[in-house]
Amino acid sequence: MGAGNSSFTVAVWSKIYDAKVLKSAVSSIHESLYFAEDVNLCMKFFFNEYMLKASVRPEAYYVWNLGIGFASSDKSDLALLQDYKYVKLAADYYAKQYHISDAIMYRVHLESIGLLNVAINNLILENTQRDSVERIISEISNYEFIRTAKNFIASHETQKLWDGLRFMISDYTPGEYYDWACAHLKKRTFRQKALKVMRKIKLF
Repeated sequence: MGAGNSSFTVAVWSKIYDAKVLKSAVSSIHESLYFAEDVNLCMKFFFNEYMLKASVRPEAYYVWNLGIGFASSDKSDLALLQDYKYVKLAADYYAKQYHISDAIMYRVHLESIGLLNVAINNLILENTQRDSVERIISEISNYEFIRTAKNFIASHETQKLWDGLRFMISDYTPGEYYDWACAHLKKRTFRQKALKVMRKIKLF
């Protein structure tokens, strides 16, 4: 959930925080989060009553070459989707409260759809049993933030929907999604796929 084409990202390490605002934000972070705590912190920080202004600097004061920001542990994509059950609903709340533009929310919802696809592709590449993958598809597709994302994208007809996205926001069955994912599967690592999805929606 970046800021369009700017250099602003949700990475915690790339910012200097006002201590008063940070303490207020940290105290309200959802304790169950495993991967998306940085996203949650950014929302709590920037939509905070003590937050008065922010500025972005173009200089890189230090650089780490450690991947794209995702942990490398197994099933990290599924763990992130679990976190998003809370984080994406919080994003919707702030979007309505602060009148965030539909263009930004389109990208937020598009990331949800893309991450589900990444997770299912990863399971298939790992030769996970079909019935297990279909069960996960059924469970995740019924998460409120996924249903919200599908409905939001489908309702914005001004955006051009490519064939893959048109399918991913449809009323597919778990079996249909599995077959579609297999037919469009490309052998990329989770990091490569996640990076491609996020570049497409301009998160990086």
